[in-house]
Amino acid sequence: MRFSLAWKLLFLILTIACKLETQVKCLEFNFPGFNVSNDRDLIRDNSYIVLGAIQVTPDVSGGPGGSIANQAGRALYNKPFTLWSKGKNATFSTTFVINISNKTDPGGEGLAFVLTPEKTAPQNSSGMWLGLVNERTNMTLESRIVSVEFDTRKSHPDDLDGNHVALNVNNINSVVQESLSGRGIKIASGVDLTAHVRYDGKNLSVYVSRNLEVFEQRNLVFSRAIDFSAYLPEIVYVGFTASTSNFTELNCVRSWRFEGSEIDGNGNMLWLWITIPIVFIVVIGAFLGALYLRSRSKAGETNPDIEAELDNCAANPQKFKLRELKRATGNFGAENKLGQGGFGMVFKGKWQGRDIAVKRVSEKSHQG
Repeated sequence: MRFSLAWKLLFLILTIACKLETQVKCLEFNFPGFNVSNDRDLIRDNSYIVLGAIQVTPDVSGGPGGSIANQAGRALYNKPFTLWSKGKNATFSTTFVINISNKTDPGGEGLAFVLTPEKTAPQNSSGMWLGLVNERTNMTLESRIVSVEFDTRKSHPDDLDGNHVALNVNNINSVVQESLSGRGIKIASGVDLTAHVRYDGKNLSVYVSRNLEVFEQRNLVFSRAIDFSAYLPEIVYVGFTASTSNFTELNCVRSWRFEGSEIDGNGNMLWLWITIPIVFIVVIGAFLGALYLRSRSKAGETNPDIEAELDNCAANPQKFKLRELKRATGNFGAENKLGQGGFGMVFKGKWQGRDIAVKRVSEKSHQG
C-alpha cells in the first residue's frame, strides 16, 4: 500500500513538473458571426464589420473616396499567439467561412489567412500583393508573414490560375499552390466556402469545402511541412488580409473559430529545477524509511519493552539472535507449532542437539 502510494505521489509530482516546464496555454475564440460589439476583439486596418461579416477590404461605401479599387486591408485577433519557444512549436486549428464576390469581370485580387507580427498591411500592398508584402519587402525577412492565400486572379506570372489556394512564406511567390477548378469550386462565386487550416507542430494542412463538412479527407487541398520558427518571431497575430486592384471584389469573412495550444517561453523555470530534485529526494527517502520500518516490524527483530524487561530479569536469560531461532524452529513453521497463549505462539525446535521450546511473543500482547 505504501509502495503504491509513494509511486502515485511521485508520478503526480513529475506530471505537474512536465506541465509547468512546457508552460502550455490555450488561445481559443469563436465568432459564429460578426457585429459591432466584436470590434473590440479585432485589430483592423482598412477593414470593417458590415452586414454580419468582416469586410477585409472596404465595401462599396467604405473605401476612401467611396472607391473599393486598389485597396489593401487587414483584420487580426487582438490577442497575440505564442507560435514557438525554445525549439517547441505550438499547434493550432482554425475554421472560417469566406464569401468573395466579384464587382468587376474578372474580379481581384484575393484574400489570405495570415500569421504575422505586423498589425497593419504594408504600404503599396494592394493588387497582386494581397496586403501581405509590397515590392520592397517581397522575398525578404522583413516581410515576416506566413499565409494561406485564396487567389482569385492570375496577376503574377507564377500563379497557377485565377482560382487557387497557396502557401506563401515571406514571398508572394507561393511555396505550394493547388487549383480548385478541378474540384468544382470557384472562390469568387459569391457563395460561402468553408476553409480549415491545421498545424500539428510539423505540417500545415489546408481543407476547403462548399459546406460545413470540411474535415473530410477529400477536401484536403494540400499538406506541407514547415517550421514556423525559421520564418516568424515567437509572438504573432492571426487573422486575414486581402486586396483589390483595378479589378475589384468584396472580401468577406462570415465566421471564424480558432483553437491553439501555445508555448509560453517567458516563465523562469529555475525554481522548478531546484524544487523538483528536493521533492524527489524527500519522497524517496520517506518511502525507503517506511519500507525499512515495515520490514523490521514484520520480522519482529526488536521490541524495546520486552528487551527492557529481560535486562531487568534476575535470572538474566541468555539472548539468541533471530536467525538462530528461525533455524532452530524451521523458520517458525506451522508444523512446529505447539500452541498459543496470551503472550504469543510456542514452537518446538532443536538447538545444539537438545529439544527446546521457543515462545514467539506477540507485539500486541500486554500480559506479564
